[in-house]
Amino acid sequence: MPGEHSRLPASSATRWLNCPGSVKMCELFPSESSIYAQEGTLAHALAESLLNGIPSGCRYRNLWSDIWDFYENHSELDDDGAAMEKYIESYVEYVKELFDAAKKEDASAIMLTEQRVDYGEYARDCWGTSDVIIIANKRMTVIDLKYGKGVPVDAPNNPQLRLYALGAWAGYKQIYEVEKITTVIAQPRLSHISTETLTADELRTWGETVILPASKRIDEHPDECHSGDWCRFCPGAGACKARAKECTDFVDEEEPKELLTLTPEELAKCLDRLDAINAWTKAVNDYALAQALDGLAIPGYKIVEGRAVRKYTDEREVAKAAVAAGYEEALIYERKLLTLSAMEKLMGKKSFTEVCGAYVEKPQGKPTLAPESDPRPATKTAATDFND
Repeated sequence: MPGEHSRLPASSATRWLNCPGSVKMCELFPSESSIYAQEGTLAHALAESLLNGIPSGCRYRNLWSDIWDFYENHSELDDDGAAMEKYIESYVEYVKELFDAAKKEDASAIMLTEQRVDYGEYARDCWGTSDVIIIANKRMTVIDLKYGKGVPVDAPNNPQLRLYALGAWAGYKQIYEVEKITTVIAQPRLSHISTETLTADELRTWGETVILPASKRIDEHPDECHSGDWCRFCPGAGACKARAKECTDFVDEEEPKELLTLTPEELAKCLDRLDAINAWTKAVNDYALAQALDGLAIPGYKIVEGRAVRKYTDEREVAKAAVAAGYEEALIYERKLLTLSAMEKLMGKKSFTEVCGAYVEKPQGKPTLAPESDPRPATKTAATDFND
């Protein structure tokens, strides 16, 4: 009987496909749930309830209460349950439109939500959970809801979505004839939809030529680590030697010793790794602190109390005490205009533009370095003007 957790989770497929040792590393450093993961879990639960036909006035009361309590306890997210409802309802509407279109083509079309999909045929003891599966007219559509608003995620060549599709196809191919599979990533907070369509044979071939060898390599080389973009969310990034080497070993040691400053090529290498280095230094610090708190002695370091900022224990009681002492409320409270973003959220973009647009300006941004692949045009500088 398989264990409680998938050995190779689809959600971290990019990592274990590139770094066999990351599987062992994640066993050594189990990741803790973040507030963003908790937010995503609530969003998926709400989407499932709406897709299963629970009307607006009859939602699971506990779920609705959990959503509002979550945002009240995490004011740093600057969001609320009403916003989640709006975004998830737009996602649900999109999914229902796809299903309605499928039913018009095939009256026997089915839609399944939160289905466990097993891709153990290609990687032992492995499975995942697909948000939505629609099967109709020899076609299967596998939809993945991503509630994050960081960066758009695309479906083409996305191993997580392909694994969900592989598991869904493997599970239902004996019941339904499926010739084509479409994977869909829906990010309602970014108004982003991305799709990829493969034939069943193409998907099977991908499983045999990519997943099977990767799974075998993980079994045969459990300590083989490779550093790259996939390290970003690895819980062991702060302790990983491969990651440390990539973030520190990039200066050309063959350059003449009298050359004290970085060459343009070395500077470019530094810039290429800047985000990775910043993330790595934080991960190292977090790992070292956790080890020290567990009793590990780190030569040259000790645990001290960090800087703390004073705060009121009860603002209402403070106000009462100040008024009782003779201070007027106008003096103890400060009046502050909403920020531009908060005002726009209050009014809506259209109304905000009509009411406040004449009083809004966007100053020129501070110069910053960006890769040549960045879509923004290069900015003229005094040096470039002089050279021209």
